[in-house]
Amino acid sequence: MQKVLQRLSAALMVPVIILPIAALFLALGLQLQIPPVIAAGRAIMIEYLPLLFAVGVALGFTRYDGMAGFAGVAGYVVMVGALTAVNAELDMGVLGGIISGAISAWLFFRYKDIRLPEYLGLFSGKRFVPMAAAVVNLLAGTLFGYVWLPVQQAIFAFGEWIMAGGALGLFFYGLTNRLLIPTGLHHIIQNLILYTFGVYTDPATGVVYQGEIQRFFAGDPTAGNFSAGFFIVMMFAVPALCLGMIHEARPAQRKRAAGILVTAALTSIMTGITEPAEFTFMFAAPLLYGAHAVLTGTATLLSHILGIRHYGFALPMYLINWRFSENAWLIVPLGVLYAAVYYFGTRFLIRRFNLPTLGRTGEESAAPSAPADTCEQLLKALGGPTNITAVDFCLTRLRLGVVEMNKVDTKELERLGAIGFSRVGADYLQVIMGTQSQAYAEQLRRMIGSVTCEQVQTLVSPLTGQVVSLAQVPDDVFSRGLMGPGVGIAPDFGQETVVAPCAGSIEKVFPGGHALVIRQVTGEQILLHIGIDTVHLKGQGFVVLTGQGASVGTGEPLVQVDWAVLTQQKVNPITIVCCMEQPGWSFIEGGSVTAGVDVIATRRRG
Repeated sequence: MQKVLQRLSAALMVPVIILPIAALFLALGLQLQIPPVIAAGRAIMIEYLPLLFAVGVALGFTRYDGMAGFAGVAGYVVMVGALTAVNAELDMGVLGGIISGAISAWLFFRYKDIRLPEYLGLFSGKRFVPMAAAVVNLLAGTLFGYVWLPVQQAIFAFGEWIMAGGALGLFFYGLTNRLLIPTGLHHIIQNLILYTFGVYTDPATGVVYQGEIQRFFAGDPTAGNFSAGFFIVMMFAVPALCLGMIHEARPAQRKRAAGILVTAALTSIMTGITEPAEFTFMFAAPLLYGAHAVLTGTATLLSHILGIRHYGFALPMYLINWRFSENAWLIVPLGVLYAAVYYFGTRFLIRRFNLPTLGRTGEESAAPSAPADTCEQLLKALGGPTNITAVDFCLTRLRLGVVEMNKVDTKELERLGAIGFSRVGADYLQVIMGTQSQAYAEQLRRMIGSVTCEQVQTLVSPLTGQVVSLAQVPDDVFSRGLMGPGVGIAPDFGQETVVAPCAGSIEKVFPGGHALVIRQVTGEQILLHIGIDTVHLKGQGFVVLTGQGASVGTGEPLVQVDWAVLTQQKVNPITIVCCMEQPGWSFIEGGSVTAGVDVIATRRRG
């Protein structure tokens, strides 16, 4: 579940990147009285924001696959049509876009390699995904048309509860926003505040605006409270904290610490991205980070008490959105006060508790290598291409699927510019590399992709479920490794189709369909055995979707399984993937996996 939330959090950042230019259009258009510019800003902020989230989330989940993005658009249009046909008063807003985009991404992974009969070949593969998205979103929109009203009312009620919480609610929001940053999940609650919670009806036009951003620019006198306090934190407090850490660094390491922290401070002031600064002390000095989280809550609280309303998170938006704000001038004196508290408080806590902040541990590190060589050394520090199963990113982090965590050299990553790490489970690592994370991720993908199939082989999970060590599989033939190295997958029963863990040809289909052997193009044989001791079922509960001699692609459907039959027959459903008589494979040891997506094994040849 946490992996899904991590992916959602990263995907939500895709549509958000358009909002600064929308705010600029709206502010400049109103300032200069240019109707087309005003209309462009409002269209992005209000009319098309759910659609932008639909396509953005689909792209974010699928690493920017264009057909998935198109499916997100098609699915959202169909969903809204079905929803309003049932009840014209319903409006799912941005949540509708997020749901539609997530559905389209799920369908993309499930059907991107589907093969239809030859006379329907035009619709095979990825071209099938938009059609599937339209059908599924038609059903979803119809269903939501009947059930969404109480959900919508509950969301509005919860939003009103938070809004009505006044100073306490704002303190809670500021505090939790910072506390969730280590997990990367702060974007989720932030998006609910900005795009969902709170409703304002324009008294002149009757138009309903939903979420902090829409209400702020529509002139809602109660909007702008939730982001006003963050100007104080991002423009004043975080830079002062960075300065305090620089001055407390040891003389021999002060130059290096300053190089990192000055950049982090400027990033916070100009973009509102605070993670480069926060990850330098978040895990090393949790006491300091806890104080930072509490003070952030007090900043949002005080801005509310003083009647400050503003939207944005950094200096450019502070100036651009000034004309929509109220009492925005108070942010400057409050910011100066917080800067003093942060600077002197940081230095006091570091000295009083000897906190190991940047520049106060170990010996001075060697300077990082030239940027042209950084990605190559990053890959080596991460354990090489065979140790990486997935590469993704958000604004400041590399999000990596890792086969063996003990192969990751964190000291070398720090030397190369990493300013923090966050581990999510046994096979998922976040490396905080700052605002260049996207560039690093794209280069790492190219480098990993350039390794030929003769050098590196991978197997993906045939099922969605939990990884089970082969030694724990209750069958001596498998647990003793007599069929070769492998791993077990305990299914979650939500998926009835077992998919191919690799590309190749079907060399053998066992009678009844409970097991298959796939021969890879490089000659290796992969055994897929569904359930323990399922041969006695004689095909009951299994529908084979392929045939001996057929070519299959990775993630392509192989066997449809009725798990209820296996349960009735008291059969253990653990599914085993074995590399028959092929040494050198490295399998993951645990965690949750998604069918056709997550890599469960890698092998380097030669």
